[in-house]
Amino acid sequence: MSISAAPVTVAPVGVAQVSVTELQAALRAAWAGQFRAGSLCGSTRTRPPHRQPGAALSGRLVMVVGCHGGAGASTIALSVAQAAGESGRSVRLLDCASAERSGLLTAVDAELGVEPSGWRRGRRGRLPIDRVAEVLASAADVPAPAEEAPGQVEVTVLDTGWGATGVLSGDSWMARAAESAAIVLVARATIPALRRLEQVLATCPGDPVVAVQG
Repeated sequence: MSISAAPVTVAPVGVAQVSVTELQAALRAAWAGQFRAGSLCGSTRTRPPHRQPGAALSGRLVMVVGCHGGAGASTIALSVAQAAGESGRSVRLLDCASAERSGLLTAVDAELGVEPSGWRRGRRGRLPIDRVAEVLASAADVPAPAEEAPGQVEVTVLDTGWGATGVLSGDSWMARAAESAAIVLVARATIPALRRLEQVLATCPGDPVVAVQG
């Protein structure tokens, strides 16, 4: 079973919903530098202000955060990474979930082995997909990403794989990275899920994009 993009609607907070195809087109324009000043392209810094030793979040950073279990964040993260790659930029996708809960396990075409840093490397076509190699207890235990040569990766997409609270405000390198990332919040179109989305929005930094699936 392979992961494919499910029907979704995507909307910036307070703006009319748009399709995932339009989101992908907007991302391609952002990577191409076609957005005006103050947009996603201009506001996303290349690295978080504080990094644990060895963390290498190359290029523009997009964090995809599921607001609840089963939100479909992995599907959205894969779609975002593929859209960025279609723009001609070099991209990598990081799956930060504990090994037994990886949402991208079946998305990988080729396994390339485990790095000493604790990441299992793989590929889907030309897209590098790195997944956490071990079973972890919390987001704070996620190892720093494998080091990349400067300029080798222009876009890094994180499938955060943990609860939004631990990712956005917990004691992990991902929480620090969220301060400078473009954030995509993912939820299902149910009343409990949307209530959880409201709670996450109250603590989410920056101006996130919301993807609602259903």
